Amino acid sequence: MRLRPRTLITIAFCAAGVGLVALAVSNPDDASRATAGPTTSLASSSTTSIVVAQPEHAGESETELGARRAAVRFLELTEVVVTATPDAAAEVQRSISTTRSAGRLAGEVSHKLEVIQAQAPDGVRVQIAPVAARSHMRGAGWDVSIWYVQVTQYGSEVAVEHWATATYSLVWESGQWRMDDLTSSAGPIPARPANAAASPVGAYARALDGFTDEGIAP
Repeated sequence: MRLRPRTLITIAFCAAGVGLVALAVSNPDDASRATAGPTTSLASSSTTSIVVAQPEHAGESETELGARRAAVRFLELTEVVVTATPDAAAEVQRSISTTRSAGRLAGEVSHKLEVIQAQAPDGVRVQIAPVAARSHMRGAGWDVSIWYVQVTQYGSEVAVEHWATATYSLVWESGQWRMDDLTSSAGPIPARPANAAASPVGAYARALDGFTDEGIAP
C-alpha cells in the first residue's frame, strides 16, 4: 500500500491525538519502579494481546511534580495504545479519566484509532520522546504542557517526524491524577540542517533494532 503525502500528514496528527487523549496504564518498565497492580489486556489489531500492568502511581503524589509525571506517562503510552483495538483503548481511557470527562475522552480515542487503522492497515509504530514540560495551577488541579517529538512508522513504507505540544488538564480524583481535558498544537518545530537526509525506512528500522527506552523514561 502506498500512502500519499496528504494521508501521511493526516495520520501524523491523528497519532499525536491518540497520545494526547492518553491512556494511563503503565509503561512496561514501571514494574522496576513500583509494585505491580492490576493488569489490563489491550486487544491488538492483530491476533495478539498486549498486557500492561497498572502501577500504584509511584511518585505521582498530589503535587506539581506528581502531576508532571502523570502527564508524561499518559503521553508515552501512545506507543502501546496505537496497537490496541478502538474498543479496548476506549475502556482504558474511561478508567483513568475524571468522572465527568470519561465518556467524551473515550469516544475521541476510539474514533482516532479507527481513522489511523483504516488509513494504515499495515500497522503503525510510534516512538515518543518528551523534551520539556511546563505546568500551571488551575483551580485545584494542574495544566501540564509537554513539548515532544514523535516518530511514526507506517508499515514498511515510511517514518515521519512530528513535533507537537500537548497540554493535559489534570484533576486529583479517587487518589490519583486523572485526565479532565487536553489541548494540542503542532510545534514548535526546530530547523533541520540543510544537508540532513531522511533514512530509508528499512535502514531506519535496522539501525534501531534492539533499542528501547528502558533506563531513559522517567
